[in-house]
Amino acid sequence: MHKTNICKITTYWVEKCIYPENNAINPHVHDFFHCLCVLEGKGKITSDKMVYDMNKNSIFFVKPNEQHGFENISKHNLITYEIKFDTQHEDLKYKLINLPFHINSSDYINNLFSMAYDEAKIKRPYNTEMMNAYIVQILYTLLRTENHSNQVIENLDNPNKTDGFNKVVQYIDRNISKDLSLEQLSEYVHLEKVYFLKKFTKLTGLTPMKYIKTMRMKKAKTLLQFSDMSITMIAESVGFKNIQYFSRVFTEYYNVNPSLYRSSFYKKK
Repeated sequence: MHKTNICKITTYWVEKCIYPENNAINPHVHDFFHCLCVLEGKGKITSDKMVYDMNKNSIFFVKPNEQHGFENISKHNLITYEIKFDTQHEDLKYKLINLPFHINSSDYINNLFSMAYDEAKIKRPYNTEMMNAYIVQILYTLLRTENHSNQVIENLDNPNKTDGFNKVVQYIDRNISKDLSLEQLSEYVHLEKVYFLKKFTKLTGLTPMKYIKTMRMKKAKTLLQFSDMSITMIAESVGFKNIQYFSRVFTEYYNVNPSLYRSSFYKKK
């Protein structure tokens, strides 16, 4: 077994925060990382003039010198786990800076936040070392999740790995505005439906329908950024006949609705 050095991090603050109704943190910057995991409640958080919804099981990853602020917009408490830290490990810092601002959490990640918080608050032998170990585990879990997402298309488009499944990707891309079914896709590559489903899911970590929805959202995001098409036209071009459903799905993926995303992007430009 090869020896590896645990990445050194400096933890400034680990807390379980409770923000009452109408409580707000004004926009500000600092020269360290700030990771927020929403446990309960609803809020709005800004990052470089973009506005995101703060909902349960959302993580917001603030980089050094990134302006941010947030507020509780509900009548109930907004409850978060928050970690403020920095790292002297240049490779890790580079990777963390390239993480997206918003990331979906999971029970596993929430549990890591909880254990890091417990170690921070309960004084016992090696609690600092244990706390930092949990934080490092959180960071690499977030990096692994994002890396998997980025490799989905790359894996599917590699014929050495997929036995021709890249044809399915091309078919989906050409027909993204149309209704697509599992039956259509399996017939297109002349495979039995159950086998196709298992093979596709194994290669990508996503079912075919989940993959199609993800690709539709990625294309919609690009069109909102760079095209002059109306949001209704964009919805139709990526396979949504109902604008309200499109808006709901887009918000679930990116934690901001299409109109706000487009307006915020134009403000940044």
